[in-house]
Amino acid sequence: GVELIAKKGENENSPLHLIFDFDSDRIIFSHYPKVNHSFNYGGDLQFNYVFLNSIADYWEDAYREVLEFADKNTVPIVFSPGSRQLDELNTLIYQAIHYSKFIFVNKEEAVKILSKQGMETTDIKGILQNLSLLGPKIVSVTDGERGAYAMDEEKNIYQILPYKTNDDSVDRTGAGDSYACAFLAACIQGKPVKEAMQWGAVNAWSVIRQTGSQAGLLTKNQIEKVLLENKNF
Repeated sequence: GVELIAKKGENENSPLHLIFDFDSDRIIFSHYPKVNHSFNYGGDLQFNYVFLNSIADYWEDAYREVLEFADKNTVPIVFSPGSRQLDELNTLIYQAIHYSKFIFVNKEEAVKILSKQGMETTDIKGILQNLSLLGPKIVSVTDGERGAYAMDEEKNIYQILPYKTNDDSVDRTGAGDSYACAFLAACIQGKPVKEAMQWGAVNAWSVIRQTGSQAGLLTKNQIEKVLLENKNF
C-alpha cells in the first residue's frame, strides 16, 4: 500500500512523505523544505519536560535554544533524535544526550551513537550501560520484532517482548514513536520503568494494526484496560 500524508500551512510548505509498505518491510521517501527552525516560547510558560525530537535541515539553532532553555529553567529533556541528527552526530547531539533525562532510540541508532564515541558494543546490556554513561538517567532501546529493553535510574535492566506476537500488523510506521510516547506518559504519572514498557508495547501493538502513525494510538484508560485484561503480559 502507499500512504501519502501532506499538510500545508498558510505561508509555508510542509514535509512530504511517501511510504511504500510491503509485507516484510517498508520504504519511506521524505522531502523536507529547508527552513531555519527555532524554539519559541512565551516567557510565562512553564513546562515539566521538553520532548526533543527529529527536526529537518537547519535544526541546530532550535536544538541550541532548547538546551539553553532546559538548562536555564531546570526542565528535563526527553530526547529522541531523528535521521538528520543521527547522520551528523556532532557535538550538539552529544550535548543533548548528556543533558537528557530520557533517551529513546532503536538498537541500530544506539550502536551508531556509541560507535562515534569509540564505544564499540553489540550486546544489549553493554549498549544500555554505555548510553547511560553518556548522560541519560533512563535509557530505552527498541529492537523491532524482538521487543524492547530499558535501564532505569537505579541501573536495573529490563526486557519486554512485543504484545501479542501473532503477526496481525498492517503497517509498522510509527511503532517506535508510539512506544516512546506511552512509555513516557507512564513515567510522568509515576509508573516504574518496567510498567512503562508495558504501556509502550501495548500502544505500539495497537498502532501497527492500522495504517499510519496516528491511527490506533490509545488513551490511558484504553491501555490500562488492555493490561488489566491481560495480566500475564
